[in-house]
Amino acid sequence: MHRWDGENSFPHVITIFSAPNYCDYYSNKASVLLLTDGNVSIKQFDQSDHPYHLPERIDLFSWSVPFMVDKVMTIFKYIVEKYATEDANVELPKEEGSRSEIMRKKVKAIARVQKMYNTLVTEQELILKLKGMVPDGKIPRGVLLEGRPAIKDALREFEMAMKLDSPNEKRPPE
Repeated sequence: MHRWDGENSFPHVITIFSAPNYCDYYSNKASVLLLTDGNVSIKQFDQSDHPYHLPERIDLFSWSVPFMVDKVMTIFKYIVEKYATEDANVELPKEEGSRSEIMRKKVKAIARVQKMYNTLVTEQELILKLKGMVPDGKIPRGVLLEGRPAIKDALREFEMAMKLDSPNEKRPPE
């Protein structure tokens, strides 16, 4: 009941259920009962087409973030390559806090993010397996940056720990 002024008044809107073809299953229509100046009328609504669905019902963020990261990394890579080729013969000062040192650190950070992203894309299956083995669902720090060998090492370590811990998982005798 919407805009209800209490027990002595009639609510302006009463909603019972208004989802046509709920869950693509019930084939029902939605309807509205209109009370206007003592007259009653009914307005019915058919279902409308669903909005566009991404493949395998993936949510928008899971679909767009990797795409966006890839495009941003491509832009950064282009900037870095252009910066590096234009000034390849110029020796830049390396003193702490200089503009060139700050730029160098930013370029290294971008390269690290790109490497982690590439590892995420190429090693999805191993990463999911590793996340399933870790109690908190988080992969160990630094594994993405080190790539496939580090992921495989982490998997081996967790498998070994599970094997060593298996006697502790058994039920005590009654």
